[in-house]
Amino acid sequence: MPGITLAVLNDMELAAELGKKGTTSDIQMYNYRVSGKDLTVAYPLRYPDRLQSLLYALDMCDIPVIAVKEFSATLGEEIVAISRFGFSSGTVILEDPSLMETWKRIVKSTPLSRFEVAEKSIPHLLERFASLQPVKKSDFDHICIDHFFNVKGVGTVILGVSRGKVHRHDKFRLFPTDKVVEIKSIQVHDVDVEEAENGDRVGLAIKGAEVDELERGFVLAAPDALHVTRKIEMAGEMERYYKGTHENITHLFVRLSLIPVKVRVVGGTGEKFVAEVELQKPAALNPGDSLILVDLNGKGLRIACSGKVEQIL
Repeated sequence: MPGITLAVLNDMELAAELGKKGTTSDIQMYNYRVSGKDLTVAYPLRYPDRLQSLLYALDMCDIPVIAVKEFSATLGEEIVAISRFGFSSGTVILEDPSLMETWKRIVKSTPLSRFEVAEKSIPHLLERFASLQPVKKSDFDHICIDHFFNVKGVGTVILGVSRGKVHRHDKFRLFPTDKVVEIKSIQVHDVDVEEAENGDRVGLAIKGAEVDELERGFVLAAPDALHVTRKIEMAGEMERYYKGTHENITHLFVRLSLIPVKVRVVGGTGEKFVAEVELQKPAALNPGDSLILVDLNGKGLRIACSGKVEQIL
């Protein structure tokens, strides 16, 4: 049965109760097996200080779980981020039932208005999550690397969520590099398997790349699955509550990659625009890819705009 990955926001105690502590970085991972399903929880450990911690957790997950304890600027930024990642379903846990009417009003015009409101009951939540299927789909089979390390006697190991099938001895290009790597072995929640399915959180021992050659956001995929570029044209829309301008945008976020950029508007008026985006390092992208542009130094909302790749330049 395919696994599922959750991002839990604002309640680390809840995240810890849903699984056993795993990998720790700027994201705290928890793992659990319930009713034959492997459950992974990602908690953005360094958010709200570091926006990228939130973006990484949301990008990894199938379903966001947002705990609402108070109404704040941080909650507003989370609502914007969840909306821009395009989630059509999720779970909301209200600390106090009296928050319900205000919550409904705040999210009325956002995708979060369709999220299930659930009680903070671990048995109830585990039962619900065990019934879910991975909701993220991809046009191509791939794995985005979120963690990597060296294991004595094994070599280079990468962690990520499989979007599609992966088999032992498969060979993939390691984007955005030209390297080809082979999958030596696969583990799903520390169990050796011959193949992994869409939604499984995998640990892959690979041959063909060393740890010091890897970065979070590198992608394993077929050789022709992605374009490697340092310049794109994008169509986007500025966030209503963002206080800066295009000139203040510092980074582009896509597939677990946070890339420094320079943005030059070439068309459009008002909030909607077309821009040439110059990337400060190579990235693996395709026309139609969804992008989030951020101002890491911004005051207030740091998500500046979102959009899609129009052309690879």
